[in-house]
Amino acid sequence: MKYINFQKISNPASIFLAVLIFLAACQSHPQVSEEAKSNAGAYIDGLSQQGFDRNKGVPLPALVEPIETKISGLNYWSENLKFVVAGMVENPTNKWYRFYLKVTFRSASGQPVKVNSEDQVYIPVATSVIPPLGRSSFCWNFDQFAFSEPVASCEITVAGGTKEAEKLQLSASDQSMLNAKSGIASDPSKSADSSDMAKAEILGCQVSANIYNPFDKPVMKPMTQVIIYGKDQKIWYATVAPIDSSDQMIFAAKSGPIQPKEKRLIGMGILFQALPAELQKVGVLNIELLPFDGTSN
Repeated sequence: MKYINFQKISNPASIFLAVLIFLAACQSHPQVSEEAKSNAGAYIDGLSQQGFDRNKGVPLPALVEPIETKISGLNYWSENLKFVVAGMVENPTNKWYRFYLKVTFRSASGQPVKVNSEDQVYIPVATSVIPPLGRSSFCWNFDQFAFSEPVASCEITVAGGTKEAEKLQLSASDQSMLNAKSGIASDPSKSADSSDMAKAEILGCQVSANIYNPFDKPVMKPMTQVIIYGKDQKIWYATVAPIDSSDQMIFAAKSGPIQPKEKRLIGMGILFQALPAELQKVGVLNIELLPFDGTSN
């Protein structure tokens, strides 16, 4: 008898509701999809992938200001003929900024490698603006054919930021992650016992959180970052998705703007076999949902 067991590994949420969210998400979409796996970081807030060459990055604005900050969870690897970079940027200032990163590449021998005949490339973080003391992830892939020779490593620094208009902020609480186990019971006519559970394979997980709007104005376009950390403390996947009950990635209790003082439960199901192969080897430590206001500046 096949079974699925949700094993609580962090802040408890309603098991019944968690199961419903996981099943709904997995039935509607095999998270993360094959397209997303091979095209990590495919969606950047305010920046459609269509209409520009990702291998060239984005132009660095003339009004960019130097900002000293750190990049955490920094990671890079090659997979599916892509070279992927990922990490998290913090905004240490009391202003709202759009951040840009400078990426340079090196070969196995330590020599500089050009991308599209350029010595460096600039990329944005996932959200179009980071609030004061806030964070934003990045996950960007480059086609390996765009490099002058095979890439073995890279260096990523914060090129700076441009001041942007303030937005409303959403907060997340009660974040939880529940493992989904599957196995075969010793007797098909009986329920799975503890020995079966111990042998069961972890197929994926369900993540949920309560999103809250503390302001007196509605957030018209609520969105969330989805950030996957490996057991090596590095970021292995990051993207953004709308908080909408009809969305194929995020399952939400309801659709539409998040009203003043409203709290909304969201979640998603992830199948580990659809994650990057290197991450499957490392193992998933945590998955964070980081909500934000996705309205255009």
